[in-house]
Amino acid sequence: MDSNKRKIPVFSVARRLEWEFGVVRLSAGEAMRMVLQGQPKTELAIAMNSQLKQGLTVPDELVVASLEVMLMDMKCQTRGCAQIGF
Repeated sequence: MDSNKRKIPVFSVARRLEWEFGVVRLSAGEAMRMVLQGQPKTELAIAMNSQLKQGLTVPDELVVASLEVMLMDMKCQTRGCAQIGF
């Protein structure tokens, strides 16, 4: 890669899209936090919490399920979303 080219972090691009166009910035961590904090009594949140309390990482299936929940959110449906890290 040419050393003269600027390297722009993905989060900076997503923040700019969020600021300029109003899209929702979406990462796996944000989606999991939304489920754990906003829907703590769902089966998905309970399954993620059991993994986290054991000191384990959350399985990909649960991460994808939390992303699906986030994508069903009205803001994502109307404004669109910038997915980070996928």
